[in-house]
Amino acid sequence: MDSSDYIALIALIISFGSLYINKKALDNANVAQILANKKLIESEKTEILKQISDNKSVLNKARIEIGALQANFEIEPQPVKTLMHEFTSLFTNNLPTIEYAISNLEADHNKILNWRGDMNYTDIMKFKANCHEELRNFEISHEQAIQCINIFKEKLLIAKKRAGYVTK
Repeated sequence: MDSSDYIALIALIISFGSLYINKKALDNANVAQILANKKLIESEKTEILKQISDNKSVLNKARIEIGALQANFEIEPQPVKTLMHEFTSLFTNNLPTIEYAISNLEADHNKILNWRGDMNYTDIMKFKANCHEELRNFEISHEQAIQCINIFKEKLLIAKKRAGYVTK
């Protein structure tokens, strides 16, 4: 072998060494990218869990207010209850709907907590957008519930006056 063959052999060895180093660097970069994606997804999961918590909080406020109003209404005399029969859908329709929404949110919360590696960033962003939209809808529902509660209270006062249970 002459010197050019040795130089070619050394160049080939250096090329293989370079290939090995570049392959390790690429593998490390891929691992770093996977870890960064996992951290991003975990961060987004945390944000979704916060949104779900906010949604539950909004609905719980409405549920508690309606529940308290229902408890107060239950102790009213029968003549007042009879006069108010048209307005009790707040308890029979609205309250169960709110409780159903809360149970769905709890299921979503558990679903997010149990999501594993099969989740991608696109899926989680779609879910997050959906949760954000639900929050706006729940806020509107809460405002409507508060209005219904106020109307119910006004009608209850009128019914009490009519039934003779409130004096001026």
